[in-house]
Amino acid sequence: MSFKVHNNGAWIDQKKIKYQGLNLSIDTIINNNHIENMKMLNKYILPCQSHNNLAIIVSGGPSTDFNKIKQLISQNPSAKVFCVKHSYQALIDNEIIPWACIILDARPIFGISSWGIKRSDLLFQAKAPTIFLVGTRSHPSYVYYLKKKKVDLVGFYVHAKSEVYDIFEKNGITIPTNLKNEIELSNPIEGSCAAISAIHIANHLGFNNIHLFGYDGHINHVPDVKDQNNYFYNVECNGKSFWVVRETVGLAKEFVSVVKDYTFKLKTKFSMYGEDSFMKEVFETIDLFQNDYNNDGCVTTQSSEFTNFIREQQITLNSPFKTNEANLIVCKNYQSYTTIQEKHFIETIDLLFANKIVIREICNYLEKNIRDSKDIKFGICHGVRNGVEVKLFRDFLKCKVIGTEISEYAEKFNDVIQWDFHDALDEWFVKTNFIYSNSFNHSYDPIQCLDIWMRCIADDGFLFLEWSPLHQETNQARLYGSTLQGYLNIISHNYVVKEVIDMGSYPITNVKFEALTSPIERKVIVVQHKNLVNPITVMKNQLENRR
Repeated sequence: MSFKVHNNGAWIDQKKIKYQGLNLSIDTIINNNHIENMKMLNKYILPCQSHNNLAIIVSGGPSTDFNKIKQLISQNPSAKVFCVKHSYQALIDNEIIPWACIILDARPIFGISSWGIKRSDLLFQAKAPTIFLVGTRSHPSYVYYLKKKKVDLVGFYVHAKSEVYDIFEKNGITIPTNLKNEIELSNPIEGSCAAISAIHIANHLGFNNIHLFGYDGHINHVPDVKDQNNYFYNVECNGKSFWVVRETVGLAKEFVSVVKDYTFKLKTKFSMYGEDSFMKEVFETIDLFQNDYNNDGCVTTQSSEFTNFIREQQITLNSPFKTNEANLIVCKNYQSYTTIQEKHFIETIDLLFANKIVIREICNYLEKNIRDSKDIKFGICHGVRNGVEVKLFRDFLKCKVIGTEISEYAEKFNDVIQWDFHDALDEWFVKTNFIYSNSFNHSYDPIQCLDIWMRCIADDGFLFLEWSPLHQETNQARLYGSTLQGYLNIISHNYVVKEVIDMGSYPITNVKFEALTSPIERKVIVVQHKNLVNPITVMKNQLENRR
């Protein structure tokens, strides 16, 4: 089978690409992603006629039987292996080269995935001959990263034609004629995640014999009691019980709908692997719907058993982080975010929120609470502006401390690097004894930001977040306004608040420590890992145990 593509010739300078964060406005994010990606991608999936070749689709679940995949390939030399990013490396490790890897993720590639893995690590060994199929709503950093890998990139868009046109029109962009021709020739690919989109893509490319691996949909452990009601459901299917994340219930409904449509309308044959997995059990319930369609493919009747199962499990929950205690301001896009932060930096360059007495108390706390003060070797201060707190920590602790600041002028200050604190260097992970910041309120994505910082913290290290009543206020630069309780809420979901230290009240000063305001109440939140173990350490231990 040949893979049909069509060139649109649209390019932009990769060096000028800016990336937006996840928690801005979902419409703004997705629209900007579409626009940037459709300028960078010059090939798109086009529909193919139906054929009898075998499609093997591998999701990221641990039930994947790699030997069975090899057997299928041996028996069907023309078979094509599709995968998602979480299964790509596992296939390579098992000497299976995927024909295509599907990317559909609106979050930046340099963040941490839902399973505690840095997303860029999942594609670190990306290489030909695998084709990387990228949904246009994905974060543009995936396209930029994969272009540097010099792999073959093919796009697919996930909106109807009219919606694509509307996105460009609302943003004042004229659609190039060749790109408009591309949109007219292709069709949108549906799917709320890469594993579902993979089924649509295989169908789009004409495959009518699809084998599914790694579609597990459940976790292999009983979650913490406090998380069981808010984040996990205990569901039963075919008499078997599973713990699933709440999104999986909606995913199960979508999965059933997709398999039903292609089985009964297009005569696609599905085979599902993965014994004792939630989605396998869901798959086996689909035969309850055989009478749902007449010979014309029209809906006639519907079995109640699985419908009731879904309805019973479908509980609508508010996001635990969108409460009355916190407020997140929408930022237009990443370029707007950096521009505003740069302006704020220039306006406040001579101001100092960090206080010498507070930092000395934090240093005393570190020396008392880390098993051996000689083990304090490295710390990071995020959002440091003029870097005064970096010097204070270095002087008090006599260890290496660096500061990060997003401004292009950051490196004019000693031991400060220009850096967006929503990301981290590999050398920081699990090797940072402490992180201090009074700038958490400048985050456009506080949940993601917190996860990145904590994955840097060593197993027995500490994160120190300084809070004041000023941190409840929001403006263009301070996007995340929150009460003290709001901070505690967002932290305690995945981490431990060891204590909140009342530091007293101190004014904002200039760099000479001369008071510029009246005293402001200060509190420092001390954050640790659960069980004093970094999630990355947990993941590494699990991998070692599997070996």
